[in-house]
Amino acid sequence: MKKGEMIRKTAIAAMAFLFVGIIIVSLTQIAPGDYQVAGDFITVDPKASGTKLSGTLLIYYDTDCSSYLNAKYFFIRLQKGNDLYRYSGSFTGGIDIENTTDQEGVIFQYFENKIIPELFPNANSFALKSYSKLVTQDPLCGDNFEPSFAMFDFVIAVK
Repeated sequence: MKKGEMIRKTAIAAMAFLFVGIIIVSLTQIAPGDYQVAGDFITVDPKASGTKLSGTLLIYYDTDCSSYLNAKYFFIRLQKGNDLYRYSGSFTGGIDIENTTDQEGVIFQYFENKIIPELFPNANSFALKSYSKLVTQDPLCGDNFEPSFAMFDFVIAVK
């Protein structure tokens, strides 16, 4: 499998876990039948009500330019009304690109434990309304080195 395809699949899986987790946390607030599954991965509730938060998630992958790629850092830019917020975190020790479960878990916990309580201290639930614009960059090695990453936009609703 090409590294770019592997990065795309990992990013989709990481995004899926994050937002499926969000949906699970908020299922008590959603009536049955109010959500749908986009593709085979991500549960989306396009009718989710609450304060809208739009943002971009970027995952940086480190490589030794052989066959090794691991998730090293993630960066999140959020917009709440006219205000912009930025967050960043790391995958402690790095996580192999194929270990999507651990990547997803780290990002989900970051949203659950840091972002939502900081921006919405009285929030009861949050749900993914939409996601789009997945972009990836394969690593280029040698004299023209370029880092590898995956990035996508998303909107969540917080109650």
